[in-house]
Amino acid sequence: MFASALQKRKAVVALAQPRPQPQSAQTQASLSTQAEQHAPAVAVASSQGAVSSRETTATAAWPSLSDMLSKKQRTGPREASQSSAFTTARDWKSHDQPPRQQRTQHKPNETAASAHKRVAPARSKAATANDKARERQRGGDGGEEQESVVFDISNKRRVTVRKWRAAVLIDIREYYDADGVSKPGKKGISLSKEQWRALQGLVHAIDEAIILVEDDSVDEHSLQHVEARVAADSSERTISFTLSSKRRVSVRFFRSGVLVDLREFYDQDGVQKPGKKGISLSKEQWRALCGAQQAVSEAASQL
Repeated sequence: MFASALQKRKAVVALAQPRPQPQSAQTQASLSTQAEQHAPAVAVASSQGAVSSRETTATAAWPSLSDMLSKKQRTGPREASQSSAFTTARDWKSHDQPPRQQRTQHKPNETAASAHKRVAPARSKAATANDKARERQRGGDGGEEQESVVFDISNKRRVTVRKWRAAVLIDIREYYDADGVSKPGKKGISLSKEQWRALQGLVHAIDEAIILVEDDSVDEHSLQHVEARVAADSSERTISFTLSSKRRVSVRFFRSGVLVDLREFYDQDGVQKPGKKGISLSKEQWRALCGAQQAVSEAASQL
């Protein structure tokens, strides 16, 4: 009886448990599709993992820029200079040979300022011309800068009242143009204040001499009453007056016109001959000089 009761109990328990239901065809197809979609993803993931592993290997072989910079910062001063000093042939040359200015050596008994001036680049032409223009206002080489007053008597002729050391000079000179800067030429003469006053005292006599020379009526008695008159050969179409022992003003005929010549003379075997130092003025330039004589005298008295 006991055995039959046990069997009945097992049968009741078996009936109470749920039976596994068979999967439908649609469910099996869905599971198969999911498996097929999952397989490429697994393959791609595995391939990416392989590529990533290769990149990791390459990255490990070539250090990054940040690693190099951090390594350079950790390097000591001596190691850093050794690592960066001779990387290329150009770096080797730059370290082996200093720049040109650094290689400049001082000569014996030479100051630093002189050495700098020796290696300094040349100044421009415009700056040099301006310096020369200012130098003309000086009282000579190394002299202090002096004031000067300029009067034009023509386009290229000027009268400059200037001070040379302790003397006041009236300079009558021809100028020329050089790179836009007006410069004094060789044709000219510098008169002292005494010689200028002597020239002023002869203005009327010179005007009379111009008329005589122009009319070709000069003889040995022409303007003989003038104390500064220089005796000359009557055959010469010239009348001269002394300004000093070596300076003369002469009115002479040259080619087709009359010139007023201010010139320095020199002695040769007892004969006074004209030198190269001087200037010849046309009648127009002489009249312009006479018109400015009062202003020139005032400028000379103020210097």
